[in-house]
Amino acid sequence: MTFWYMSQVGQAVYTKTRLPDTWAHMAPEEAGYNAIKEALYYMMLRPLSKRHDRLAARLYNVYSFGYPLGADSREMLWPEEFREEAG
Repeated sequence: MTFWYMSQVGQAVYTKTRLPDTWAHMAPEEAGYNAIKEALYYMMLRPLSKRHDRLAARLYNVYSFGYPLGADSREMLWPEEFREEAG
């Protein structure tokens, strides 16, 4: 899956279906992209093997923070970790 593909899926889905209230500020493309990040986040809340947990975290991190930051991380990254470094 690519960022572009998921934005196209979001555009197709959310032009026919109403956006959730908390996503009302998003364009349909952004909502599609956000939906994949949400699915990856919830997937990691399930019991997974160590390998699958590591792969899911890596995929979530790449989608959420970009390839350079997410590719090498074995644990889930959080936005707060980057705000402290910037401040």
